[in-house]
Amino acid sequence: MEVQTVPQVDYLAFFSTELPKQLAEMAKLRDELQQRQGAMSAVSEANAMREQAAKMLEQAHKDAQAMRQAAQDELRAAEDSRKQAGDLVAGEAKKVGAMLDEVNAKLKVLEQERSAFDLDVKKKTTALDRREKEFASKLATLESQQKALSAERATLEVRIKKFSDAIGAV
Repeated sequence: MEVQTVPQVDYLAFFSTELPKQLAEMAKLRDELQQRQGAMSAVSEANAMREQAAKMLEQAHKDAQAMRQAAQDELRAAEDSRKQAGDLVAGEAKKVGAMLDEVNAKLKVLEQERSAFDLDVKKKTTALDRREKEFASKLATLESQQKALSAERATLEVRIKKFSDAIGAV
């Protein structure tokens, strides 16, 4: 066995010169380690935030897709409602058109009936006016004949009285 000779350590020199250097290096390494750990923490936080942002983006895409689908459904429903309303309006317009045609036909018939009625009234009025004139003429003739008859009666009564007086005198 061989004995090794270990150099003797000069503790006083070590504590006075080497230890402060090593402590300074250790403090420097500690600071660097803290910076690296801080950087690692920041990277970890950034990665966590990136993951959270990716999840939020994915959720936003899902929400946007759901909203787009809901909007398309609403649009389809609105278009269907508009089409139904258009069909209903067209049907009602046809009904109104048919009713208008029917009313116009009835108005034409009524106008023809009114014209015929007016013509009939005019004929009857003309006939009535003619009859009234004839009646007035006959009435005037009758009145004049009545006057003549009354005059003749009065004359006849006078003659009868004279004849009665002449017979009474005989």
